[in-house]
Amino acid sequence: MNPVYNILESIRQELSSNVLMNTVSFGDLTEIDLNKTTTFPLSHIIMEQSTIGSNVLSFNLRIIIADIVDISNQKESSDDFYGNDNMQDVLNSMYVVAQRVAASLYRGDKYRDLFRIESNPVLEPFMDRFQNLLAGWEMTMTITVPNTISIDDGQGNCS
Repeated sequence: MNPVYNILESIRQELSSNVLMNTVSFGDLTEIDLNKTTTFPLSHIIMEQSTIGSNVLSFNLRIIIADIVDISNQKESSDDFYGNDNMQDVLNSMYVVAQRVAASLYRGDKYRDLFRIESNPVLEPFMDRFQNLLAGWEMTMTITVPNTISIDDGQGNCS
C-alpha cells in the first residue's frame, strides 16, 4: 500500500500530460527558482495533511498552477479592461489545467482506481504573488482513497 506515492504520481501524470504545462514540482516551493522563465507554466503540488479513517484515507492537497504574465510595451487596445498584458489569458489557461485535474479525479481513470475528490475543489486566483509577475490559481481539495491496510493480531488473523 503506497497511498502517498499513488496520489502524487497520479496528479503528476495528469499535470505533465497537459500541453499547457511545462514543469510539475512537489515539496518546498521556496526551493524552486521562480525567476527561471523556462520553468513556466508551472504546477506545484503541496500535500498538507492526512486523516486516517477505518475505511478511507483522506489527503488535503494544494496545487499551485501559474504562468508568467507578459507585459507589452505597446498599448494593444483602447479598452483599459484588457490592458496591455496577457493576465486574462494566463488566468484562463491555468484554470483549464486545474479543471482537467479535477475532471480526471471525478470521472477519469483515477476515479475508476478509487481516487475520489471528497468535496468540490476550491480555486483561488492570484496575481503577482511571487518574485516575478506570475498569475494563476491555487486549487485546494481533499482526495480520499481506500484504507487497505490489514493488521495481523499475532495469531495469523488479519483485520
